Amino acid sequence: MKVSAQDGRLHFERQYAHEVARVWRALTDDAELSTWTPWRVRAETVPGGKVSLAFGKGKPVQGEVVAVEPGRRLTWRAFGVLMDWQLRDSDGGCLLILEMTVKDPGHVSQSAAGFHISLDNLEALLDGREVVKASSPPEEPRFPELVRHYSDVW
Repeated sequence: MKVSAQDGRLHFERQYAHEVARVWRALTDDAELSTWTPWRVRAETVPGGKVSLAFGKGKPVQGEVVAVEPGRRLTWRAFGVLMDWQLRDSDGGCLLILEMTVKDPGHVSQSAAGFHISLDNLEALLDGREVVKASSPPEEPRFPELVRHYSDVW
């Protein structure tokens, strides 16, 4: 996985050994998205559609779908953050690119760690392995080590 940060923006690139259509389903199906991310998700994947995200049993935060290119791109805004998910055919699989703004630049390392874990969980889901998900990213055992790693890198 490639991860970079600059001026409060995060950029992830992750290769998956699955077709774009399969990764798109994991990105747009509420049940699948709720499995590999830290959120409970309900999303209308059409431009202007509503997105509802909640950590664990917390109160949902409402967001909005900004852009959709079926099978290629999904952009939404939630938590004051713009998340742009892009999928590309690559090496017989799919390259996922996530670009996002971080509302508080002081939390770049925490955001990177949380999304790193989510993208690992996506791989487990796609591979048919069990996804073990904490109720929030800081409760995930790998979270502190990843935060330290990204803090050292940047």
